[in-house]
Amino acid sequence: MDYYKILEVDYDATEETIRSNYIRLALKWHPDKRKDEDSATSRFQDINEAYKDDLPTGVELSPFIIDVDMVMD
Repeated sequence: MDYYKILEVDYDATEETIRSNYIRLALKWHPDKRKDEDSATSRFQDINEAYKDDLPTGVELSPFIIDVDMVMD
């Protein structure tokens, strides 16, 4: 699985860019926002997995994972 492709970032992306794209994509693909699309849940899970796992470049992501449900309110 290519985490960079999933998060739509370059291979030399900074932690800030990765985090920003994660938030944008998680909000865009949240299953509650796309109830009519069967692929939304799968895409949302891929986005979360890509952000939570260590990226091959050694970028250290902060342990704080955004609570997307909280941001959506």
